[in-house]
Amino acid sequence: MREGIVEVKRRDVPVAPTVRVATNGRAIAPIDAPIVANPVETAEVGRELAWRVGRIAFHGEPLSEAAAEFSRYSAVRIQIDDPQVANEKVIGLFVSTDPVGFANAVAVSFDLRAEINGERIRLSRK
Repeated sequence: MREGIVEVKRRDVPVAPTVRVATNGRAIAPIDAPIVANPVETAEVGRELAWRVGRIAFHGEPLSEAAAEFSRYSAVRIQIDDPQVANEKVIGLFVSTDPVGFANAVAVSFDLRAEINGERIRLSRK
């Protein structure tokens, strides 16, 4: 959360305590455990809210997760068959509606081939 204070409560457990989450905080509510408020670094809050300005921020996520994130914003799908390629760590800020630009950028960064065919992009080793 970027600003303000919110209260988080379990509706299904009326006796459970309410947890207050302040600026730069995050509530974690496991099914079988109490709600916990944890602090979040300001930079991480910015990355997590990048979608509000049409961006996706990655900070060490595997390429497979980054590719899956792009599928939330576009019909174009990024396919990665090689597990080693899929596990490459991605860092950067990308336009959420530009999976082709993302694929081309990671292809250059990781010495990959990006084959673009309609609504499918295949990333593979050269």
